[in-house]
Formats: sequence, structure tokens, C-alpha cells
Amino acid sequence: MGKGRSLNKKAPDFTLPDQHGKPFHFYEALKSGPYLIVFYPGDFTAVCTAQLCDYRDHLEDFGRYNVQIVGISKNPQDSHRRFATQHGFSFPLLSDPNEDVAKAYGCRSLLMFGGVSRALAIVSTDQRIRYHYVESTVITRRTAQELLKVLEQLKTESALS
Repeated sequence: MGKGRSLNKKAPDFTLPDQHGKPFHFYEALKSGPYLIVFYPGDFTAVCTAQLCDYRDHLEDFGRYNVQIVGISKNPQDSHRRFATQHGFSFPLLSDPNEDVAKAYGCRSLLMFGGVSRALAIVSTDQRIRYHYVESTVITRRTAQELLKVLEQLKTESALS
């Protein structure tokens, strides 16, 4: 854990409500382009806020790879709505109250005693996980610049479409 890797395995499908209560159907969303799924511990926490604001500030850069972003945490919709409004997030924040989707994506850290940790998955339009990273602690995070380098490599390998 803690090291980015290409799984090249089929991404689990899911449907979760966004901050407005609208169902987000993952496989349907993938039809419009690859996704960066951001699993994060909680709304309004220091590291999560910094991480999502960093990604928000680089949406245009992610867009150059046609990559869209979706955030997932166990927080309820009303918390997500307030968090998104306060920080100007234009991407969906999904509620996964029992962390079933996070667990399906292997977002567990040994240093967190097997609990769900901050994690990322880049999923290509062919429903394959092309990059997976699980942080060893809740206080570390991947920056947008690090992820843009990963996306450039995936583009070079023709692994995003």
C-alpha cells in the first residue's frame, strides 16, 4: 500500500447519490471519458479540503486528458452540498455511508489497521483501473501535479480511452 500501481482490472460499478441527491451511475458516467475517483475521509477536514481544492484548481489541466473527477466519502449529502458550495467544487461528491464502494476499490491501509484510507483510482473508458494509490495515513495525499504526470504516462501508453 502507499505506492501507485496499475491494476488493469475491471473497475467495480456503483451508483451513489451526489450532493444534490441525484444518483450517479459510474459506468454511465465513464461513457463521457475517464475518471479520477478520489476517496477521502471527510468533508471540511484540513487535508481533504486542501486535496480537493488542489484538484479544483487544476480542473482545466485534468480536462486536457478528458479526465473528470468524482469525490467519495461516507459523509451525507447535506454535508457534501455545504462542502461543495463553500469551496466551489463543480465535480460530484458522492455519499458512501457504509464505505462499500471504497472497500470494493481496495482503499484499505495496513497502517490504519485495515480501515478505509484516502485513495485514488484512475479508471479508463473501457472500465479498467489504470492507476490505484492508497495512502498509508490520512494526513498524506497526492497532489494534482503528481497525478498529471501519471495521466501523461497513461496517455503515452494509450491507456486512458
